Amino acid sequence: MFEDKTPSPGSTQPHPLDASLGLTGALPESQPFFDPFAPQWDDEVNQRVRPRPKGSVPPFKSMYKNMPGMISKIDLNKVPGLLRIRDRDKSKEKPKKAPPVASHTTVPGDTLASLVSKYKVSEDALRQANADKVKKFKRNNGQGHLEGFDVGVELAIPSGEATPVKATTAPVTEAPSETQVEKGGMASTENMILEELVTTGASSDTAKEDKIKEGGASASAKMAENDLKRVKPHLTKLTAVAKKHGLPPALLAALASRETRAGKFVNDEGYGTYDPNGYGLLQVDKNAHTPEGEPFSEEHIEQAAGILLGMLEVIKREFPQWTRAEQLRGAIARYNGGLRKINGLAAVDNITTKKDYSADVWARARHYAGLEEFGGKGELPEIPTQATTIEEKEAAPEADTSLICSSVGRPSGNLKKEELHRERINYADDVMLIQDRLLELGLLSRADHSSERNAMVIPESTKSIKPEELFGTAEPVEKVKSDTQYRAQMAPEHLVATIKAIEVFQREVRGLSGKGVDGRIDPGQNTIKALMSSSMTAEAVQSARSTYAARKVEAEKKAEEVAAEKARIDAIRNEPVTEENIDRIIRSPRSTEGVAAYLSEYLVYNPKFVQKALERLGGGGAKKEVIINLLSISSDSTLMRCDIEVLETMKNAFNKAFLNYSSVVYSVREEQRQVERLIKLLERTKSLNLKDLAIEAVDNQKDQRKYRWNWEDKNAGTGVDCSHFIKEVVATAESEEARRLKQDKGYLTPEEINTYSKSFNDKNLKEFEDEERGTRRMARYLEKYGYYSTSLEDVKEGDIVFIGPGKEKSIGSIGHIVIIIEIRDTKDGKEYQFADAGMQEAKYVDGSYSGGGRSVRGINILDSEGIVWKGSKVERHFKGTGNLKRETK
Repeated sequence: MFEDKTPSPGSTQPHPLDASLGLTGALPESQPFFDPFAPQWDDEVNQRVRPRPKGSVPPFKSMYKNMPGMISKIDLNKVPGLLRIRDRDKSKEKPKKAPPVASHTTVPGDTLASLVSKYKVSEDALRQANADKVKKFKRNNGQGHLEGFDVGVELAIPSGEATPVKATTAPVTEAPSETQVEKGGMASTENMILEELVTTGASSDTAKEDKIKEGGASASAKMAENDLKRVKPHLTKLTAVAKKHGLPPALLAALASRETRAGKFVNDEGYGTYDPNGYGLLQVDKNAHTPEGEPFSEEHIEQAAGILLGMLEVIKREFPQWTRAEQLRGAIARYNGGLRKINGLAAVDNITTKKDYSADVWARARHYAGLEEFGGKGELPEIPTQATTIEEKEAAPEADTSLICSSVGRPSGNLKKEELHRERINYADDVMLIQDRLLELGLLSRADHSSERNAMVIPESTKSIKPEELFGTAEPVEKVKSDTQYRAQMAPEHLVATIKAIEVFQREVRGLSGKGVDGRIDPGQNTIKALMSSSMTAEAVQSARSTYAARKVEAEKKAEEVAAEKARIDAIRNEPVTEENIDRIIRSPRSTEGVAAYLSEYLVYNPKFVQKALERLGGGGAKKEVIINLLSISSDSTLMRCDIEVLETMKNAFNKAFLNYSSVVYSVREEQRQVERLIKLLERTKSLNLKDLAIEAVDNQKDQRKYRWNWEDKNAGTGVDCSHFIKEVVATAESEEARRLKQDKGYLTPEEINTYSKSFNDKNLKEFEDEERGTRRMARYLEKYGYYSTSLEDVKEGDIVFIGPGKEKSIGSIGHIVIIIEIRDTKDGKEYQFADAGMQEAKYVDGSYSGGGRSVRGINILDSEGIVWKGSKVERHFKGTGNLKRETK
């Protein structure tokens, strides 16, 4: 197929190297020139044999044997590609330029450091390969220089290192590039990724475990330090597993610190003190995984690390546009929160315990990474990072490798044009850099890119500038009346498309939401890092936007379904109780089963309609058939939420003779069974008087429990908290057996509550698991299935009342739950006495409560303003009131 230009054995044709060797004519046939890299002929097998690998050097004796008398004539330093006389003193050897095997055409934003990171080559190799093209550029702020290249220059990429590595596939322990992090290097190589991201740390709720008044990264560091003595015995195992899987050892230690306080809260069976489902040092969930190894063994740590890595792969598929550090943080959140939906980076902890899990673990890991035990050299630098949970973001100081020196996009406040310079925003050269990148990624159209390049400019100082001189081009303003030269600033109202493109990048590509989508890019923060990342390509942007669009359609569809269901329920709830409407319901189905199916929808939401409909049916057999069918398709909990009057009407439709009637006919026996069920439910509903049962619970002297959160104390009858107490009272209202047990023992275990309670059991409350606290889940349950009001005037005796800090009446601000046992009129208005389970001097120490007196009490008062413990450090406010029966207050 291809012409073979290799001389055949014994050929006397001139060799191509003859000129270089200074030879004329052909070599004697008996002594052909030996080319060490050409295919050789083997006379024994009569065929060519494979040449030596390119770049290798044959034995010198072999060459001498084939070139007798010739070696003295060759200047080996002048033979290209064959041999070099090598200086034995290698320290004098000059560095050689690596042969290029790939090229890169520079774009705006490329620097020497960014290309080193992108192609994973050494800086010296890249510099040597392009020595004549490296230039120094002044920074935008005029301070210092950046090494880079002119735009549009074709660069040579050194041999063997020409494939860019995407951030999403790089080992998580790989050291960050200069464009990702400020000068740091305080962490070891294994923990280097922890320098790329700073989080807000522990919430104040988590910080309380160690009696730390305020949350934050400092609180996380303090808690990590408190656990260090318990981490050290496991450090060898944690480090071995981490290195095996390319994870930061400090991160696994931080997980142990957060999960069990490094083993402090692991019981003798190996399970969590507060979570009987969590196994071992790192709390592997036994419901989702089969625990492996001993609770503190390397096998257990290996299993936990595998779970974390599995979650990391999930996050990479979900959010390929995130940086490596952000993806690892997302995996940490999923380690705790599972596979529930994450609505972007800003909401990554919404699925986690106390809504701070990944932020806290990351901050603890950063603390460990700086310690000598983890190979650190001191506290990790507080690099500027894009805030995901704080209310406002201030412009971050410029990092040594920042590509922009001013913020780009929308100002943080409603500033006048003349005041823009005070915020250091929208300097023209910075804006152009961002616009070029947005164009490259397909986020900014070419038309918008061109038009906004000619946006109005404003000088840094306008004191001596006339209004008409504020208008110009994107070039720096030079024609001013003073000698000061001003740099151009672009007015945000002339950057509408650019700002919109930034918002699209933040929302649809990075997955931010709320105040995280501000149409603004600040120096040194994660948005600029993500925008300029080598893994951020037009294809990655398109993929992320497609995913966002699909999720948006799904969310909109779900919202429409929820809205339609709400509208349907509202229509049922608000339908007028008129003969015309009742006749329409009764007559349209043309069967008793159909009428019952219609009325079942009204049973909870419009009981008066059902009442009137049953009365409209008269006293014949059709009415009884409708009632039996209605009972058959309605659950106990649905019937118990009905008004008592409706249940009484159903019962009264059957006379005493029917109720005492016994027959072998199955249908009659089934009717009897349903009516007997109705009578029992009616009796239970009538006895559902939480006021009396709460007073009974307070007076039960067999209950001497103290305020405790943990499952073990609740199970042993030695501890109780506010939500557990309310669940007990409700269970005794819903089950006579539960009431008897509580009277005999003074308490109910969590398992007994789940057995006897028809309302506040774990199965029902799981629907509201997005709420962190049990009290808030109970409020959500009442809001959906019972009665709930935020008006203090609606409170009645026996109501379940929710209180918490602050005057806001949202369910998210609820922190405590009580039952009203007496309402009294006073000269200052109504006051509401309640029963509850309180702290009673119990002290919170090392993550748990100890000491204190009897928790259950009935002496505290909610005043007419809805305030309890007024003026004290624990002042609380009314949030809402509810009951398990839906009725008009």
